[in-house]
Amino acid sequence: MDEIQWEIGDGEGARGSFTEAALVVAIERGLPATTLVRPVGKEKWKPVGAHVPFAQALARAAARPLPPPQIPPAPAPFAHTPPMYPFPQPFRQPALVRAPPTPLISKPILIAAICTLVLGLAVMLGARTSGPSAERRAAMEEAAAKDRAFARQQQEEVEARAARQKEAEARAAHRQAVATYANMTPAGREKALRDACEAGCEPAVRGPIIEGAADGAERDKLRGILEKLQATSGAKRREAFADALEKAYLEKHLNPDGVSAAGPEKTKLVIRAWFCTRQFVHDFTDATGDKLPDGKLAADVGFKKYECIGPAETWSGDL
Repeated sequence: MDEIQWEIGDGEGARGSFTEAALVVAIERGLPATTLVRPVGKEKWKPVGAHVPFAQALARAAARPLPPPQIPPAPAPFAHTPPMYPFPQPFRQPALVRAPPTPLISKPILIAAICTLVLGLAVMLGARTSGPSAERRAAMEEAAAKDRAFARQQQEEVEARAARQKEAEARAAHRQAVATYANMTPAGREKALRDACEAGCEPAVRGPIIEGAADGAERDKLRGILEKLQATSGAKRREAFADALEKAYLEKHLNPDGVSAAGPEKTKLVIRAWFCTRQFVHDFTDATGDKLPDGKLAADVGFKKYECIGPAETWSGDL
């Protein structure tokens, strides 16, 4: 059976066609929840969240943390750009050569005036090269502090608005997802829960499915199915974590002998490597390693114990 192609409504017409996978990627990258879509060849438009895979993608996008906004730095106080001199001068007719005029001031007075002017210029240059006064520096520092405080205030306001917008979008996506699942049959909701949570799912994904149940009895049934799926998927997630940790060590050229998940429920993380030392175990359990998966992340996926087997010693404990 051919894959369904979709069209997107842009207010003036239809854009597309797109595959379902392409629209899921677009939604996770920020396609608004108010977008209208329809299968190619259909007349009726519907919200993008009315289709189950698109509703799940909206929930995942809403659960993703928002990167913090960037605020341009405040301008430096008292910034001044000097004008470009000289300006073009108009053409002037050269003056006629005349005889030197008779001086109106005597030479001693002229020399005294020149000396006074030179002394004044020297005082002015000395004051300028010695830097601003203490009062001037204090005023500049106070103005710079005000600029920094204003920039911080602006950044906090932008972050608060972004957080409120993110929360509003998450609530809207949640309501849309709940409405979508509420319109399904009980069998459809059960299938959606199994498809979404077979390999593990976040609360933002499984919550609307359970809330969309017709009554309390169906919700209890869906919660029981979820518990069984989580028990099965938890072991798979821990095995995947061990494989990813071994790959991370190999990419760091640490050459481990192996990393695995052991035990009946795969709740014990076993590391076999030459670097299993007291210092490594301390960094691993206290989450102070060099940007590698650590004990905190291992505990988050359900590991309860660890065992680090080195050439001479074996270290073990609880996570």
